[in-house]
Amino acid sequence: MVFGFSYFVTPGLQLISLSLFLILIIRKNDKFKAVMQNLFSQTEQDKMNNQNQLKIRFKNKFTHLTDQEIETKLQQKIVPEAKEALLEILEERK
Repeated sequence: MVFGFSYFVTPGLQLISLSLFLILIIRKNDKFKAVMQNLFSQTEQDKMNNQNQLKIRFKNKFTHLTDQEIETKLQQKIVPEAKEALLEILEERK
C-alpha cells in the first residue's frame, strides 16, 4: 500500500498551523479574551430572563402537586427558581 507524499506532509502542516494559532493567541491574549467574553457572556437582562423562564417552567411543572407535596419539596435541596415557584403556587392557593 502506497500512501504518497501527502501522508507525510499533512501532519507537519497541521502542527505548524496549530503552533501559529497558539502563538497568535498568546501574543493577542487581551483581544482574544475580549472576543471570547463577548461571545459567551450574558448580560444581566439575559440572566434575569433565563431565571424568569426557568421559574415559569417550574411553576407549570409543579401546579399539579398537592399542598403537602409542595411542602415536602420545599424541604428538599432544590434550585432557588424552583423554590420561588413552589412558594408562589402556595401563595396563590391561599
